[in-house]
Amino acid sequence: MSARDVFNLCGRTIADKFRVERVLGEGGFGVVYAGTHLVLNVPIAIKCLKPFGSTPQAQAEGAEGFLREARILFGLGHPAIVRLYDAGVVPEGQIPYAVLELLSGMPLDGEIATRAKAFRHFTRDEIVGVFGPILEAVAFAHERGICHRDLKPANMMLVVESGRVAPKVLDFGTARADAYGQDVRSGKTGFTPLYGAPEQWDAAYGTTGPRTDVFALGMTIAEACLLEYPLAGATAGILSVFRSVLDDGARLGIAAKRPDLPPELERVLFRAMRPRADDRFADARELSSAFRTALRVAPSTAPLAMPLFPSNMPPAPPVPALTPPPPAPIFSQTTQPHALTARTRSGANMIGYLVGAIGLFVAAVGLAIGAIVVVKRAKTAPPEAPAIAETDDPPPIPIASSSAGGRAVSGQIIVAGVIGTQPFWSQGEIMDVARKRQPELQRCLREGLALDPAMSGNVSLTVHPEKTGVMGSAQCSFRPKSRGEPALCGCIEAAVGKWRFPPARGRLGLLESGAFIYDFKVVQ
Repeated sequence: MSARDVFNLCGRTIADKFRVERVLGEGGFGVVYAGTHLVLNVPIAIKCLKPFGSTPQAQAEGAEGFLREARILFGLGHPAIVRLYDAGVVPEGQIPYAVLELLSGMPLDGEIATRAKAFRHFTRDEIVGVFGPILEAVAFAHERGICHRDLKPANMMLVVESGRVAPKVLDFGTARADAYGQDVRSGKTGFTPLYGAPEQWDAAYGTTGPRTDVFALGMTIAEACLLEYPLAGATAGILSVFRSVLDDGARLGIAAKRPDLPPELERVLFRAMRPRADDRFADARELSSAFRTALRVAPSTAPLAMPLFPSNMPPAPPVPALTPPPPAPIFSQTTQPHALTARTRSGANMIGYLVGAIGLFVAAVGLAIGAIVVVKRAKTAPPEAPAIAETDDPPPIPIASSSAGGRAVSGQIIVAGVIGTQPFWSQGEIMDVARKRQPELQRCLREGLALDPAMSGNVSLTVHPEKTGVMGSAQCSFRPKSRGEPALCGCIEAAVGKWRFPPARGRLGLLESGAFIYDFKVVQ
């Protein structure tokens, strides 16, 4: 799906000071434009919210939530947090918008992937240079009662500033602040399953808060140290991710793979990644202090006082016990604008995408066994999560064909499983809705294949229906990365936003609302 000027804003000036110049990107819930701040004469990104909801009241509530989140970000004036210039509503069409700084650089997940291919690890000083300011920024937010709730490598960016590389935390769109009257127990906050804490999967494990961000920060720092996803066994879809998140034993050893780093760092990160929230650091400030102590860095209240590594510094020496790497830049010299609309991305090297219905059934059984083991290990066992739905060889969505480079390409998108339907919806009800909407998913697959004819992998779709069955929100992620991912996931999110389900039954708990997860497979 190519980005469109949905609101016909290109060439126009908003509020007499923001000139809209081009479309940067389009997602299921918004469009991001590039433009110029005419007063400050600086490049800007203008994020506009698409109307959603079936009633005017629902649309008004969505717009108010968008502007409330902008007010939260406006209160976070920190050099390592993306800057918000302004927010408002375009009178013609009542379009909510936020004006942010336009960043050029490399998302952290891209930097990690580049280094993994080159077998070139972050050095100790580089880890400090990247995550020291990020921890300070999140601590700054925590001290003001604000939690991010979707921290991950894709929401952190290495930005070129005055000839050096500086980290920035992005996308506070899922942030919640007690000061704005948000009820974090019932707030419908999207999150990325690969980096989500147990309490984000199911409210029965507790409420989200600063410790939720601590979990994601620990995961992200561990991934940067290892150059791979830090949980073992999370390679066969969303079911295995959930099982690994709950299992202390699934954390990959850092000390053994990175003997050049102080061993104390592993203990700090493992505490940050504990399944039980009470076992983690209380907030990012406490984590930052332990992080600096482990890496033997003097504490500092100036987030960017320490010089960051230059983009042209020589390659670091090879890490002991690793294959000597070829020379590679710390930061890609080809920078790219960030559209501030990054969706869910994977940091893992994934395998086993052609797993059939039998494999998924085994995974579901393994998840149940793993959950029992974890409960026995825990000092105080959390309440049992809702049951995992099993699948009965769901029929594949018909082949979607497209044309790329003068040749036909085709693939299948298969509804391979569902997690979290019971007792809210039956598997049959959920599958029936997906089958009725097959033509929409066909169209989305065609758009993805047109950009990447070889695209294949797993699509995880986290769906948040209201109790009435009206769609609240949906978050799509594709593993592994693909050029066709933005088109495929953006199209799926937009389409699923119009789906309707039967009224929910029983207590709502999974993912902090009546939510469940579709597990699709794209195969050639």
